[in-house]
Amino acid sequence: MPPFPTRARPCPRESLPLTASPPACRPPDYFPIGLVGYRVDINWPTGNGPTCQTLPLPTAKQDAELMLHNLNQQYLLVNLAAQGAGSFFDPATFYGFDLDGSSGVLGEQFKALIFLDHSKAMSSLRWPDCP
Repeated sequence: MPPFPTRARPCPRESLPLTASPPACRPPDYFPIGLVGYRVDINWPTGNGPTCQTLPLPTAKQDAELMLHNLNQQYLLVNLAAQGAGSFFDPATFYGFDLDGSSGVLGEQFKALIFLDHSKAMSSLRWPDCP
């Protein structure tokens, strides 16, 4: 049996991340969860820059991370699969997410979000922790 059911529209044969595949080509139990944060600290070696830094804070009114930050909670689990009347995120509205300027209808990208108001820098086994 093929890994995905046969569809009217052909699915790409090349290796694509599931998020880049057309929705009809994803397995029926595919449940993408986005991990987002408002204040994100990183501990990652860079060529000439500092290893420890805080990424720029989201500032646009329609940024999902800013909207969740404004709820004044340390962490949240957001169910995007059950959108309807009274949903926090409108299912027809584009929201910004990620520092690269990505935007989209969140429910088309993810079924749920895990939100951290402050995501602390990781502790690495290969280089020193941040101060």
